[in-house]
Amino acid sequence: SERVTQYVVKHIQQNDLKPGDRVPSEVQVSGDLGISRGVVRQAYHSFRKAGILEIAMGRSPRVGELSSDAFTPLFVHALSTEQASVEDVLELRSAVEIRAAELAAMHRNAGHVDALRKAIEGMRKSVNDRDRFARIDVRFHQVIGNATGNVLFEIFSRALRGSYESSIRTGLRSRSTLAQI
Repeated sequence: SERVTQYVVKHIQQNDLKPGDRVPSEVQVSGDLGISRGVVRQAYHSFRKAGILEIAMGRSPRVGELSSDAFTPLFVHALSTEQASVEDVLELRSAVEIRAAELAAMHRNAGHVDALRKAIEGMRKSVNDRDRFARIDVRFHQVIGNATGNVLFEIFSRALRGSYESSIRTGLRSRSTLAQI
């Protein structure tokens, strides 16, 4: 499968392929590399899970669009198996969010500002409803990720969504007044 990975990545790079562009079929890769189709199928399945390829029945495989799908299970797994703590998530969030806020301030538009104001107002109204507050706070951070102009901040923000909500709730439990939030 390592050879398949190298082949596909090299093919995408050498042909300057973009999301939605066709990549060689399992049969073609199998023949070109002289390996079984099962090995290629397994590698393509891994590519699909990682979001590198889009694979649908009856369609040629295509270059995938960036998404948070590959990261989300990683963060959920890290938290649920206690390989990372909510505090670890908070530390990571802090580092990422400081830079995201800087970039968002430089690249934001009126729509971003309106969405942030709406989220802040929603959080103020939901201060006694932790679940609603957490959902709105996640939205607030998604808008900031979008406003950065850097697609990776937006994807990363989406991937951390579940752990964001958990870490936000943890943070809310330690605060007793609106001023502390």
